[in-house]
Amino acid sequence: MIRFCSIDGCQNKHNAKGLCNTHYMQKWNKENPDKVKVNASNTYQKNRTKKLEWQKNYTEENHDKVLTGKREHYAQNQPRLTSEKQEKYWNNPEKYKAEARKSNKKNKIKIDRKKKETHQELRKRVLEHYSKGKPKCIQCGVTGIPFLNMDHIHGRKQMKTDWNTGKLYRYLDKEHPSGYQVLCYNCNMIKELERKKKLHLQTPPTIKGRRQKMDTKIMVLTGYSKGTPKCACCGFSNLDGLGLDHIEGRTKMGHSKDLASDELRMLVKREFKKTGKWLEGLQVLCHNCNCAKRGLAVCPHEK
Repeated sequence: MIRFCSIDGCQNKHNAKGLCNTHYMQKWNKENPDKVKVNASNTYQKNRTKKLEWQKNYTEENHDKVLTGKREHYAQNQPRLTSEKQEKYWNNPEKYKAEARKSNKKNKIKIDRKKKETHQELRKRVLEHYSKGKPKCIQCGVTGIPFLNMDHIHGRKQMKTDWNTGKLYRYLDKEHPSGYQVLCYNCNMIKELERKKKLHLQTPPTIKGRRQKMDTKIMVLTGYSKGTPKCACCGFSNLDGLGLDHIEGRTKMGHSKDLASDELRMLVKREFKKTGKWLEGLQVLCHNCNCAKRGLAVCPHEK
């Protein structure tokens, strides 16, 4: 006579313990949790390479399915998962900080590339929204995202958003407030200089100082342009939109990031008076080309 498992509803044959193999193993696992962990660990270590390779292949072949499953699992268990994660962190914060530093160092290139791509997508959305279509400068009509940025129409202090670029674009992408417009870097700089000119003191010493700075600027830019000051890349010729660019970067020439434009031009002027030659490694660029080059390594005009 066939004897079935003693568990109600189970139609499998029983063993010597009166249970089928499935229910017997379930009972044994509950009674011996430590042995279960040891056996599972040994099995994993024995087949670790094969298991990891299988997981990698499965994830690549079913990428969307895996991501969807993770999102659904997180949405269904968010409070518990968040609580467990916080509890693990605060039980040993130094361990997790060390792991984070190690991971960031190992994947620095990948992380930096991802951050850059995310920021570019963010900039594109914001510029398209405020341009109501294809991004372009509201003043001169220049197109091309590398040449454009967001301008505070009434100034940063008036808008009370004196934030770094990343925070500002995240705010604009989320809230879409008024009081902002799209300008190219040249028009933005010219606008800022015009605003400052209205606030200039009109005392003889300040007038003399501004005249000396302008004379130095004209002299240096004329020298590097070998004639009329103009951008070496696109030919832009408005003095307020021109500046000196380090062709291979500031570090190559030993100049710090804190070296202001006026200080750099004075440094170049003094060197020219001593040697009769202009410092090598510098060129005249407009702010559009300079900022585009800084973000892309090569200005789009040169591609």
